[in-house]
Amino acid sequence: MVFEDAKCTNLDIKWSNIIPGHTIVDRKVHPATDDIMILRKYTLFSEFIVRHVRRRRSIRYAWYLRSSHMFSYVLDAAVQLGVFDILTKAGPYVKLSSNQIASDIRAKNPDAPSLLDRMLRLLACYGLVTCVSRKLDAGGGNGEAGERVYGVSLAGKAFVNDEHNGSLAAFTSNKADIEVWLRFKDLVLEGGNLFEKVHGMPAYQYKSLNPEYAKIFNTAMTNLSKIIMKKILERYNGFQGVTTLVDVGGGYGVTLNMIISKYPSIKGINYELLWCLVFNVVAVMELHK
Repeated sequence: MVFEDAKCTNLDIKWSNIIPGHTIVDRKVHPATDDIMILRKYTLFSEFIVRHVRRRRSIRYAWYLRSSHMFSYVLDAAVQLGVFDILTKAGPYVKLSSNQIASDIRAKNPDAPSLLDRMLRLLACYGLVTCVSRKLDAGGGNGEAGERVYGVSLAGKAFVNDEHNGSLAAFTSNKADIEVWLRFKDLVLEGGNLFEKVHGMPAYQYKSLNPEYAKIFNTAMTNLSKIIMKKILERYNGFQGVTTLVDVGGGYGVTLNMIISKYPSIKGINYELLWCLVFNVVAVMELHK
């Protein structure tokens, strides 16, 4: 339609070739009088296409950013359901379908396989799981001719529970922190301690009164300490010759325990608030058996 008045009946247009920076796509020889008009109209048309494509991409990207918080919640659910643990236990060369995972977590919801499949597809987009399709003999799968099967990726292994080496699985969202983030605007406008404004007390006092929140926080810090200190102790030799080492705010004493395990001659002192340990005495005793 754009080329009607330019006598372009012989113009061969390949839409796949309309790309930024190009003004001519395959065209046959035309009289000089028409050629100028064709080029001009084609240039305007291609510029319109480019602007249209860029706008669509920018809108998609904006929507991706606006909805990115949903990924965090899906990741939390996957961790809490033990999806990464299940995929890892299956073995490095084994891939599982959403039906198999749903069976493993003993879900009573008949829609669980479909929901898990949607979750896993999102995780695959972020590189936390691998995804391939395989054919089915008859029926089954995720409602299609074939089914998708999943494995854990190298990045996804960071969310596998690992008592010895630490895991990012402990870093899950919790209501207390989410409520603070929802009021971030108030911090910009008014300043101050936002956690205190939302919960009416400082964060550490809140932890002392909420055992479950304190346990989540301390478990996360314990796992982070394991991940970081393992790498430090592989390369750093600065603890050689140290006689006494005090870890201020040492939580369960994981960091100090790892250092002393490598340098047993060091006398270690774990300095921490009593409430940090009282809620999790069993965990501390297990750690230092």
